[in-house]
Amino acid sequence: MRLHGLEVALDAWMNRRSQSRNQGVKLSHRFASVLPLNVVCFRFGAEHLCDLQLNKLNEEILFRLHESGIAIPSYTTLQGKYALRVAITNHRSRRDDFALMLREVIKLGVAIAGKGDPGN
Repeated sequence: MRLHGLEVALDAWMNRRSQSRNQGVKLSHRFASVLPLNVVCFRFGAEHLCDLQLNKLNEEILFRLHESGIAIPSYTTLQGKYALRVAITNHRSRRDDFALMLREVIKLGVAIAGKGDPGN
């Protein structure tokens, strides 16, 4: 399975360096939306899935993130595409917190996309 990439703008906040690059996942501004209040919107992407499947996949990632308690992002829809939304506002948040969330998004995305039926 070849991943299209995490369409995310966290690289603007994390100096374009991420452990995910070593896993064949790239960061891109193509879909991202960075708002003035430190809100970052991103989605997991897999080349073999259409937009509808990617929307379902990202919904499932959000659900599983919430269940695990690792991160509690919200969501939005940008240009018809479901995206995870993270507010970076807590003064105690560290780079490691966001790196952990990204690792979990990648892990969940790969696992769910590999099953061939996002959302199930």
